Amino acid sequence: VRTSAHKFPIETGRYSQTPRPERMCPFGCHTLGDECHYLFDCKHPLIERARTPTLNDISCLKPEVSQMDPPHKCKFLFKCDDPQMVHLLGKLCYDIQKIFKVLSF
Repeated sequence: VRTSAHKFPIETGRYSQTPRPERMCPFGCHTLGDECHYLFDCKHPLIERARTPTLNDISCLKPEVSQMDPPHKCKFLFKCDDPQMVHLLGKLCYDIQKIFKVLSF
């Protein structure tokens, strides 16, 4: 998934020509700082706290999502055309980007 409208390391590294394997999460997760990571797997407490209610809502609508690993969850949700799911995914993206911005500046 590439949405490009954010300041995650995967995107900012493109502009600074940082090699892809070096575009790591700055919060100690020791993994690539891409959209999938922040939306579904980042361990920063503020990010986890922000995403939990929305992921719970998503899991109520589509229980199978809770059993998916982050890459499959990401692919599934970004391909989903259910209006409720699109709304929840948009909310999740907005909330996580807002928190990332606060934590990064």
